[in-house]
Amino acid sequence: MKTKTSSGLRTIIIVVAAVVIVGLIWAAVSLFTSMDQQVGQSRAAADKVVAAVSADWGRATFDPLATTEFVTAHAKGQYDSTRYLQVLGAMQSTRACVMEGMQIENWSGWSRWKCPAVFASGEASLVITLTLSSGQWLMSDFAVQI
Repeated sequence: MKTKTSSGLRTIIIVVAAVVIVGLIWAAVSLFTSMDQQVGQSRAAADKVVAAVSADWGRATFDPLATTEFVTAHAKGQYDSTRYLQVLGAMQSTRACVMEGMQIENWSGWSRWKCPAVFASGEASLVITLTLSSGQWLMSDFAVQI
């Protein structure tokens, strides 16, 4: 009697252990697949930024505050930073961006973010500065450093 019970118990333990091991392997594969997809999406977003920057300004390094085009467009109220803020949001969601600094006083201030990016031609950094004015965050500077 003891032999049959002991043998049956061993079989159940082995089956449960095998199911747990298979489950852990499946979870690990799913996690790494998900991480690869996120990295791919981050790279695609960064490539789009560089393409937009190159098309807009005709250069690979983009610092809008250092260009007469930006100053003129900003003075006329024509500069739309929405697409760059969307890219920042996408990169924050992948936890790739790091805050480099922040200063806030009396509902005004700034924060600077640095986002590593990998492009077909190599690595780069996206540096984005947001300004807090009247309780609203607005992009005041955006640079791609290659």
